Parts: sequence; C-alpha cells; structure tokens
Amino acid sequence: MPEAAVADYYSRPRHELVDLLPPRPRRVLDVGCGAGMLGAEVKRRHPGCAVVGVEANADAARVAARSLDRVIVGDVETLALDDVGPLDAILYGDVLEHLVDPWTVVRRHATLLADGGRVVASLPNVRSVEVLLGLLRGTWEYADAGILDRSHLRFFTRREGERLFADAGLTVVGVQPLYWHGTPPVPPGTKGTVWVELDEFRISGLAADTVHELWAGQLAYVAERGGRS
Repeated sequence: MPEAAVADYYSRPRHELVDLLPPRPRRVLDVGCGAGMLGAEVKRRHPGCAVVGVEANADAARVAARSLDRVIVGDVETLALDDVGPLDAILYGDVLEHLVDPWTVVRRHATLLADGGRVVASLPNVRSVEVLLGLLRGTWEYADAGILDRSHLRFFTRREGERLFADAGLTVVGVQPLYWHGTPPVPPGTKGTVWVELDEFRISGLAADTVHELWAGQLAYVAERGGRS
C-alpha cells in the first residue's frame, strides 16, 4: 500500500471514542489501529499513557509505530495478546463488524482488562433509518463505506451490540448514538410516542428514544469489567 494511501487508512482520531475512555488511563489497547491516529489522540490527551496497537495491514502498522508505543502486526482473531495486559481500556473503532467471530475476540480480550477496565467500541447501527428506508423499498445495497460496507461481516442493532459485550462478562454502562446525517427530528426528553416521516413512508407509535437510535449511523458502547449492574 503506498504511503499516501496509508495516510488515509483509519486516519480519523475519533475524538468521540477518546471522550469515553476512563479519566486517567495508563495502558490502552487499540484493536485495528490502522495508521495510529486514534491511539495518537489518546496519547495526546493522556500524556504518559502507553498505547499498544493491533493491525493486520503491515503498511499501516509501520505508520502507526511512529506514534504508538508498540504495534503488533497480525490477525486479531488468531493473535495471542496475553502479554499486553493488564489494561485500563480496549478500543474497537470500526473493527468488530469486520471479524468472523467478534464474540470470541471480545470474550478473550476482556480477560486482559484490569478490574474496572473499560471497553469502548463503535458499531454500525443496522437499525438506522438509512437501512430501514432501503428495506421498506425492498433493497439491501452494499457500498464502499457506511453501514452496509461490503467488507462488513456482522451486523448489530443496539440490543445485539449490548449482548456482544454482556456475553463477554462485561457490564454495558452506556450507549451513545453517533449521528452521521443530522440530528433526530424529536427533541431530547420528549415523552410518549411520536411519528416520523421517511420520504414516502410514515411510521407511528415510536418512543422518542427509539427515534434517536434510528437516526444514529453508529452506536458507541462503553462496557466495564466488574462494572456497575
């Protein structure tokens, strides 16, 4: 992969995920670290924090190694990472949906967390209005990017995303919608049920918090080892 292409590979620092890390992390694992922009932002905000990256693409890993403390090259589904813990946090930024068996990966990695350690992950929201509108029209069209990225192997609603982490023995302590195409048409705190229009379709009987979920392109999850129940 040419260096110019690597520069664009996972090149966003994902501030919204860094915001969800513990207050003073000392050791963080960035799974699917790409060119290292997310991990570099962690180190910028938390001086002294050691960030270990895992990346399958060797070219991207070489770029990431310039800013992270250590980069392990290989397939995260088969790598043994026993020597990287104990961890204050594990980051999965746009990676779990690309795996054959993300359930086993998260379950195995959860054992690397210190007590109270945190997983922060973003997952595409397959319940998004973007997908629902296509289904109402009888289509499911893969694309080069987005929720139906053709490289995605797994798809999650909020409930299934929560189950992914709960099945690994983690406690989900927060789920944050990430909006791609504007904010929901229902103000926060709205009570009762509402209706929304999706082009030629009108859907009624929706709870306000459901509308907020439907408008999210991604959902960001925070789950803790030994977290509150």
